[in-house]
Amino acid sequence: MRGGIDDRGIPFLALATTAGTPRQGRSSGSALVRYELRQEADDTSGKASLFRSEASDLVEGEPATTYRMARGIETLRLRFLSDGEWQDEWPPDTGFGPPQAVEVTLTMVIDETSVPFRSAFEVPAIGAN
Repeated sequence: MRGGIDDRGIPFLALATTAGTPRQGRSSGSALVRYELRQEADDTSGKASLFRSEASDLVEGEPATTYRMARGIETLRLRFLSDGEWQDEWPPDTGFGPPQAVEVTLTMVIDETSVPFRSAFEVPAIGAN
């Protein structure tokens, strides 16, 4: 798992998962998934869109399938919990392995109103039952 702000200044979360999507055309297998916030060339609102890309982790060179999940995103922030401390980037300069939790905070525009959303999810420890 990696996340934070990439070298282009784009907020992102990248991870490997065994959860497939119907849109990808398979229901299982290992996949590399990336979520990122970016501007669309035809969008004049000044807001960004949230994109999800997915490629097989098992088939070398398979092109990623990318699709827009949401429009009208004003902000996206990711934080990663490790040893009781929240980090803005993962992996941090020190430490290794997955974080204990990931927090997603975003604000999106719905009917011209800014609507905040925040959620956190626990990342299971490797080898945990």
